[in-house]
Amino acid sequence: MQISPVSFSIINRNKLNLKRNNISFKADLDSFERTQDNLFSPERIKEALSNPANEIGHGSKHRVFAIPNNEEYVLRVPKYNFNPNDITQATFQPDDDGYEINIGQMIGTIETDGGPYNSNQTIEVLKKQRGKSYGVPHISALSDENGKIYADEPAWEDKKRKASYRDLISKVSRMDIDTFVKLIETINKVQSDGYGFDPYNCNNLLVADNEINIIDLEKVPMKCSYIELLNLLTNYEYNSTYRADREISDNEKMEVSLETADIIEKFLKAMQRLGLKFDEEYVQNQASQDLYRSFEFLLALELNPMLVRSGEQKLKEMNLK
Repeated sequence: MQISPVSFSIINRNKLNLKRNNISFKADLDSFERTQDNLFSPERIKEALSNPANEIGHGSKHRVFAIPNNEEYVLRVPKYNFNPNDITQATFQPDDDGYEINIGQMIGTIETDGGPYNSNQTIEVLKKQRGKSYGVPHISALSDENGKIYADEPAWEDKKRKASYRDLISKVSRMDIDTFVKLIETINKVQSDGYGFDPYNCNNLLVADNEINIIDLEKVPMKCSYIELLNLLTNYEYNSTYRADREISDNEKMEVSLETADIIEKFLKAMQRLGLKFDEEYVQNQASQDLYRSFEFLLALELNPMLVRSGEQKLKEMNLK
């Protein structure tokens, strides 16, 4: 989301290194002369975080904000109990591990004052990724431990969520096979480097122009299988919710099924090109299993939907099982 009119300079690695001395950025701009960078001044931070139009998105615990006129980084803050208006001091501490692939990782933190009861508040600085999320994450990300939807979240069945799902399924279905190859290669690389990818949250995939980017990976042993990645690409968990809407025509619902099949077909061809196979032992969620047995999956294999066993045989012929 591109928003207006604040002048921010772009960080580079040399400037980050200059800030390792735990410099406290005061309101006085003279304190920035030694670094020539006022990106993280209290005024700039407040201006970015106080404007709702700068918010890119949010999850169950955090909000992410764009930095106007800066295409390299974004700011992530706690979703609750964070007050940018009381900030008078800001101290940036870089924490860049030098990882070459952009996975939206944190490159540092900003410690600020003025929080609840005058406590410190931490802002995370992340690498920026391009694209738009599906806007329909796993239901657990929208609700509290009792299953109640958070007050500021649209309902699971909200029309805006359905429209976002519809638009992005269509966009992904038109992408080149090379896009799917690149995504699979990226996932393989980051997982081999010890990063885990959440198999439940399609919002960690950002859809850009003929490009699919990933965010929010962590150093964890859990791995995401190819069928789970495909499930996220199709957001198949939301398919039944979309199809249950009586105001959506049968033709529109069929178009979504055909586009979903297109995504599956291109993903399978990308796997085939890379010489990869499905490993069902690592399928962790029900939605991925449902996708594997779905009409859309079999349609992608150009089979009669009733012939499930033949579908598995077709995968073997493609050397994917």
